[in-house]
This record gives sequence, structure tokens and C-alpha cells, in this order.
Amino acid sequence: MTDNQDNALTYARHGACIFPCREADGRNGKAKAPYLAGGFHIASTSEMQVRSWWANWPNAIVGLPCQPNGIIAIDADCHGQEDGVAAYLALSHLHESAANSAPDVATPRNGHHYLFRRPKELGETKGKIAPAIDIRDRAYVIAAGSVMSNGPRYSLQNGSIELLAAAIGSATLPELPDWLSALVAKPTPGKNTATGYAAPPRFTPAGDVRRRLTGLVRAVALAPPGERNAMLHWGACRVGELVQAGLITEEAAFAMFVEAGSSAGLSTRETIATVKSGVAKGSGSAHHGR
Repeated sequence: MTDNQDNALTYARHGACIFPCREADGRNGKAKAPYLAGGFHIASTSEMQVRSWWANWPNAIVGLPCQPNGIIAIDADCHGQEDGVAAYLALSHLHESAANSAPDVATPRNGHHYLFRRPKELGETKGKIAPAIDIRDRAYVIAAGSVMSNGPRYSLQNGSIELLAAAIGSATLPELPDWLSALVAKPTPGKNTATGYAAPPRFTPAGDVRRRLTGLVRAVALAPPGERNAMLHWGACRVGELVQAGLITEEAAFAMFVEAGSSAGLSTRETIATVKSGVAKGSGSAHHGR
């Protein structure tokens, strides 16, 4: 029995529906594509069916459908200048949400899949929440434990495959948190659709300070390359206004946005200079010789 077949049977035994995917590029398809014409739509929990599939394709990796298993996956990639993993970790830290509170699967190309139970009330979802952070909802991911033909593995970073398979089969994965649900949900007509960099949150004198800070830091974290320093300065100016209003200390504002700039990939020296300038401008201290 191959490692991938054993892995497939572990998921099926615990009630997670799966299907076989290609472990390498070939004449009939690319790596990670389904072996079956029906793809994830004909995934099964039947051990007999799984044994039959893996008898045909003994080295197949395990495809894990999302919605049929009640899963929604955050797919953070690292490619080019984009670092979706760092951006996701920055967002999690901002919302005081431990990134390792949900199953974390390291992919062969330095990305990570974070697996959550899909909230029943969650409607249509976006395809992505940032340039390098995709949402896997009406699709599938490659299951933890799968081994590609050339050796790289989808490696579970916390817990065990047995526990993960059992949590999927019994629908007891950690549920997608509210702050993340708000990010992945498609806007509905008539609602404010401003999220991330596309339409930065505006400063208003009323409202919850934490919500405003969350929006400001998120805008910095998700800004595209080439515009991150400008967005950091904009955010620092807005938080400077909060300082001027007495809603946050200058020290706390400075620390928060230096961290946000660093998480967005800016150098420490550049970040400190930009934040110092922006907070001073927003708080009015730049006009008083401070």
C-alpha cells in the first residue's frame, strides 16, 4: 500500500469524502488535476470505492472537496513579490486570532492552507481577499499527507492526519471566525462594499475605535506592491487623527503601524520613517515642531 493510498483510506474511514488527483504532470493532465472526469463532484467516503480508485492510480494524491465536506479553505501563496502567508498572519494577529487555531497545511511551494468549518449562514464567497490569498469554497484542496511524485508533501503543521480526518468527518473543525467571514463574503447589493485597498476605510469621528484600526491596518496589509508605502502613510495619517482625538496613544499607534508596514514587506527603516511622518501629520504634531 502506498503512502497516498493509506492517506486516502484514513480520510474515508473517518467520513471525509475524497477523490484521486494526479501526483505529477502527464499527457492527460497536470499535477493536482482530478483523475476522474467528474472530479470532486463524485468524491466518496466508501473504502471500497477508494481502494478501487487507488488500485488504478496507486500514487494518486488525495483531493478534498470543500463544500461537500463543510470546509472553507484559506489558500495563502508565496509567489513573486506577493507573500499571502505573511499577509494572512498579519490579519490574524490584528484580530487577535491565532493562525494555528485551525488546521494549517504547508504546501510544496511554501504556501499554506488554513482549513475551517464553513458557517451555515455564509452565502456566496469571493475568489480571493488579497492578491496572494485565495478562497477555496466551491472547489477542492489537496489533502494534508499527500505526497507528490517528486517527493514534496502537503504537510500538516498542527495535530495529526487522523485527528484532522475525524474533525472533517464529524464537522468539528474550528468555524470560520466572524472577521474572516466578513472578508470572504461577497458583497450584497445595497451594502457598503469597501474592503481592503480598493476603497480604504474613512476616518469618522463616531464609531468603534477598534473597528477603524482594524480597517486601517488591513488596508496596509493588503496593499499591492508599489503602493504599500503610500498606503502606509495614508493609514498612519488617519491613525494620527485618532491620536489627536485622544482615542489612542501616539506610542500605541506608532507600534501598530510599524508592525503593519513590516508585515506588508517594507523595510524597517522605510516603515519607521513613513509611520513617524504620517502619525505626526495626522495628529497635528508636525505643525508644532515635534
